Amino acid sequence: MYFALKDVNNVGSTRLHKDVADAWNVLTYAYPEDDHAIWTMFSRKDTAILTEWMQKRLLCNGDPVHHQQTFLTKGDLADLWEEKKIRPYIINQKIHQFIFIPAGCAHQVRTFGVIFIFLLLYPAYYTPGKQPGALCEGCKRHHVILGPSRVPETCK
Repeated sequence: MYFALKDVNNVGSTRLHKDVADAWNVLTYAYPEDDHAIWTMFSRKDTAILTEWMQKRLLCNGDPVHHQQTFLTKGDLADLWEEKKIRPYIINQKIHQFIFIPAGCAHQVRTFGVIFIFLLLYPAYYTPGKQPGALCEGCKRHHVILGPSRVPETCK
């Protein structure tokens, strides 16, 4: 279960991050009732370019997506498109709708009221040729905890 408060400062209800397991999110409650969540989700194939762009823009070391300290504004997204030709998927989730979040896809969420989201994670995954549950160097560096047999696509 995930509880999000209204975004009053344009910093997002949930800042940009990646999950290590596939997930289904269902919006189970919204107040006011017509409220919704806006998901901004990037393709897994754009992760390296997005990370590099954020490192230069934010002047940060390490992986700014793993840091979970940034919410990309409309202006940021426009600059990202102009500079790197990357556009996220924008999904407006209303009450009782499901959103599928593939593992390794950077995403952020913005709400305009109070919402409850129920989250279903699917951590079981096996990569042929890899030890089940093996951690990539990036995951070890960022202390990511994986399920018993999950290796993110970006770590293959």
